[in-house]
Amino acid sequence: KCFIRMFTEVYMSDDITNAEKQLYKTFCLDELKNYSKPLPSLLWHYTNGNALISIVESNSLFSTQISCLNDDSEIKYSVNLLTKAFEELQEQDPPGDGGMLIDTILEELSFDPVVTNEFFITCFSERIDDLSQWRAYGSCENGYSIAFSPKDLAKFGTISQTAHLLPVSYDHKLHVQTTQNIARATIHYF
Repeated sequence: KCFIRMFTEVYMSDDITNAEKQLYKTFCLDELKNYSKPLPSLLWHYTNGNALISIVESNSLFSTQISCLNDDSEIKYSVNLLTKAFEELQEQDPPGDGGMLIDTILEELSFDPVVTNEFFITCFSERIDDLSQWRAYGSCENGYSIAFSPKDLAKFGTISQTAHLLPVSYDHKLHVQTTQNIARATIHYF
């Protein structure tokens, strides 16, 4: 997701038509569908007392910038997979300006993805009583679990073109396939 946004904002010039931009965007959204599954009737957001008060008073649920997470290994993992996918394409000596594009992308991906990333996440659980969520977000004895309807989140605009509600995936083969698809499509659409 991070790369998709970077590519569309940095590399898509005015020479590229809106129809071409839409084709690439459709491709990217189709890739996200590989991670979709039917939504449960409720999702649970675990938080502490102060955050609960803030959520109720503001009628808003805020996300955390990924550089502020306790574990940055997930974003580094995805960037490493994407880097590997572009390096494999580079070895195939792509025609035309494809090699130049890959060089530029690999240079961009070489920066610390946590520091240079502008993306935010919010965590939910399908379980009403999830020990790992209590430990991570419940502040010991001052924790709360708030129920949210995924359909209502989408209806009120929380989930939109720029925000996606997706389950966590631990399928390494799917991750590799996705990054390879993105790398190939990037060269194709370029």
